[in-house]
Amino acid sequence: MFSILSSHRFSFWLFLAIILTILVQPGLVQAGPFVISKVTITTPTDNSVTISWLTSLESDGRIDYGPTTAYGFYIASSDTSSLYHEITLGNLQPDALYHFKITSNTTVGERIESFDQTFKTVKKKDTTVPVITDIRNPYTGGTYFIVTWVTDELSDSVVEYSTDGIRKDDGSFKKGVRASGVSNTKTHEVIVKGLKPNTLYYYQPRSRDKDRNEALYWGHMVTTGPTDEGDKALLNITQVSPAGPMDPMIGQNSVTFRWRTNKPSLGSVNLVSKKKGSKSGKEVGFNTIEHQIIVEKLSENTSYEVKITVRDIFGKSYTTSGFTIITAPPPIPELNTLTSTPDVNQPCVVGAAYGVTCRDVKTEQTSGNQLKQYVGQVFRGRTPRSAQRNWSVLMRAYVYGGYPAKAIVQAIKFGGKTVHPSIPWEKWKESADYKAYINR
Repeated sequence: MFSILSSHRFSFWLFLAIILTILVQPGLVQAGPFVISKVTITTPTDNSVTISWLTSLESDGRIDYGPTTAYGFYIASSDTSSLYHEITLGNLQPDALYHFKITSNTTVGERIESFDQTFKTVKKKDTTVPVITDIRNPYTGGTYFIVTWVTDELSDSVVEYSTDGIRKDDGSFKKGVRASGVSNTKTHEVIVKGLKPNTLYYYQPRSRDKDRNEALYWGHMVTTGPTDEGDKALLNITQVSPAGPMDPMIGQNSVTFRWRTNKPSLGSVNLVSKKKGSKSGKEVGFNTIEHQIIVEKLSENTSYEVKITVRDIFGKSYTTSGFTIITAPPPIPELNTLTSTPDVNQPCVVGAAYGVTCRDVKTEQTSGNQLKQYVGQVFRGRTPRSAQRNWSVLMRAYVYGGYPAKAIVQAIKFGGKTVHPSIPWEKWKESADYKAYINR
């Protein structure tokens, strides 16, 4: 009996030992679930990022990544299995959002994927100093001077100035004062004010971009004016044009205004029509004493009241009293020169102008009235007497000589320079007189 029991006990323990031996073989017993943990995204640069993670079992690693959840790119680690994984993604776009997911596989084929995650690369840092060019000192008064310059990238506008010009190691003046202008621009203007008359000043433009790269351009000097009388003078406007109703700067749908001021300033123009509403234009750029503004999208043959306003560098403003301009009327359709002989029943004149031997009375009457109406519009109903005296010549030039209405108008203005009584327009338009006066 004892031997039988002992035999059974021995068999049980032998069976248990065999089972345990099988279970503890590597890869056949999982100590726990296969998981990914501690995913770490190292601070991204403008073109790369490093991602690391842990797995509960030794495995390989792969990262799929891209601008969307479709990914499109991937990088895999080496075939060596590990619990710690680290992969660097390179050649990324700066300031961009990326999606990614992690995949790991064990040597026995177990696989695990992470959920979708994201990271964003940083903006690329600019390390290039702005390039300063075209430094100018356009205006200087008794208590001010103006400096302008250009940079190849957006940056701020600063002028540092000093009366002794002594510099520190970093290039700035030891006793320097700074004046500022507009920031985030490529065209720079700084107005330095509050200075002493008849004094030498050293100055240097400075421009710093958004990444704090700063350019400094030294080696400039300016002497202020002998007195401050000009700075204190009242702001005024002179040499305003257009100066009259027939000024060539008045077009059908636009007008070019020009004027001069006694101090650097910027201006604006406002046009008001009782029937067509108002239009305006504004100067942009640097302060100046020579001004020009083109106001467009005006109505043709329309009266506008005009006011010009300027504001100088000291904050003083001046507005002209209103004056009136009338835009040009629309052009009339041009008629072609007669190239065929009119009806033989019409009266003929031997040796008539422009080689036409027969008169087309009906065309003369129709086109002559058309031309007369147009000229009346151009001259606001006050056709010059010279045009009235020479009307037959002007009309024949228009009907038979092929001259456009503009040439007829210019001939009235400038004593016939753009019309010849016997030479057709096709030839006369090449003459020196025609070229000199047709666009005046």
